[in-house]
Amino acid sequence: MGYLRSAFFRSFLIQSSWSFERMQSLGFFYSIAPAISSIHKDKDDLAEAYKRHLEFFNTNPYMAPAIIGAAIKLEEEGASGEDIKGLKAGLMGAYGAVGDSLFWGALRPLGAVAGVALALYGFMWAPIVFLIIYNLPHIFMRCYGIIIGYRMGTGIVTAIKRLDIPGKVQKIRVITLFISGILFSALFYAVKGGVKGGSDIMLFISLALSVYGFYWGLEKGMRVEKLAVLAVAMSVVLGLFL
Repeated sequence: MGYLRSAFFRSFLIQSSWSFERMQSLGFFYSIAPAISSIHKDKDDLAEAYKRHLEFFNTNPYMAPAIIGAAIKLEEEGASGEDIKGLKAGLMGAYGAVGDSLFWGALRPLGAVAGVALALYGFMWAPIVFLIIYNLPHIFMRCYGIIIGYRMGTGIVTAIKRLDIPGKVQKIRVITLFISGILFSALFYAVKGGVKGGSDIMLFISLALSVYGFYWGLEKGMRVEKLAVLAVAMSVVLGLFL
């Protein structure tokens, strides 16, 4: 459908205009405007639709297309303005938290660590790897979100829940910590000019135990920031004594 495709591409600009009062409302309105202009032929209905989509809106930009798709579906079905506003209000906070933890709290650090690790080993495509790790998932989420949101309407809550995003965030953070451990060990290994004898074995045993310890910390609810500080401190100790 033409206006759904238009809404998808326009959603990339959802953060191009901000307001301290209404946050992303203008970007949301810009994304959905062609759809509601096609759906509502009566001028009064169109004016009301414009007004409700210019109200406060703020969520993770990569999760916004799912809400846009669901809102378009409800507009087509002739849902009341209160139901449409309720859908947006109920989803934007939860989707904002989930999206921030996945894309900015997990995928961006993973891409950065992987890119730095590859760059240190002379891999010239390291920046491309970072861009792929970060951008492919969020583009997929934009596409999947607007399609499934339009198909399911209010059922979008269940659809996104099936993705188990919090579980994926946990796994991504473990992978990031593992790569960070290898990266820090390799750096100190290089600074010391290589280790000798049995120190090689001790180095990798310590690395394995550290990764397990960080995973255990995540399972116990420790903050990633604290684990990152511990990772740096332990890497310094290992670099000095191994």
